[in-house]
Amino acid sequence: MIHAVLLAYLMPRAAGACAPKTISYVSAWQGLGTPRSATGTLAPSGPKVARVVRAILAERVTDPSATQLGLTASVFAPFVHLAPRWMFGPLGDERLIRRRVEALYLDPRLRAAFVRRVVLPPGIVRVVTDTYPHEEVDVTCEDGRVARASSSQNASTFMLPWTVSLGGRTFQTFNAEIPRSIAALMGPSDVNAGYISDEGMARAYVDGLRAEYLRRYGQPAER
Repeated sequence: MIHAVLLAYLMPRAAGACAPKTISYVSAWQGLGTPRSATGTLAPSGPKVARVVRAILAERVTDPSATQLGLTASVFAPFVHLAPRWMFGPLGDERLIRRRVEALYLDPRLRAAFVRRVVLPPGIVRVVTDTYPHEEVDVTCEDGRVARASSSQNASTFMLPWTVSLGGRTFQTFNAEIPRSIAALMGPSDVNAGYISDEGMARAYVDGLRAEYLRRYGQPAER
């Protein structure tokens, strides 16, 4: 019990509340294709901004669960109709593929394997493409402090891990709520929307399930 309390005390976390005065962002990628970038400032009020601030101020996440990453039926529901085309394009019976993918999506073994691929040891960065994406949000508090959340350059699920700085503390976190809240704030026009949104996460997971689908059911026939 004493060990647990001590560990909780030592765990890095963002310090103090922050009443946002200004909020600015950088969204960019470079490398393959035509580099893109966007910068700007946003109104420091509203529920979406409050959600971003709460995510940045949240305790550090070092061991995210499948649920925390959004591998749930409710998160997948808006995208399940897209799964057959994500996986096989125009091939096969979409309804049959969809039912099978839904079952695979919630398979505990497959979810655990996906989490292991996403969560890397501290200090390790996996760059899976040559686009080198980057996302950063700075929230200037009314008291002058700046809360910053900066993504890794991982062109993968939620661009994890993120680096959070506030109150003289800086640490890496696998809190998927940070990119998820930024995606909700910025909308689909964000340069990195495909990496930081629930849809991007769902698509990455479905793409990863393709090998398991083929092992169990084989290649779908042409329609």
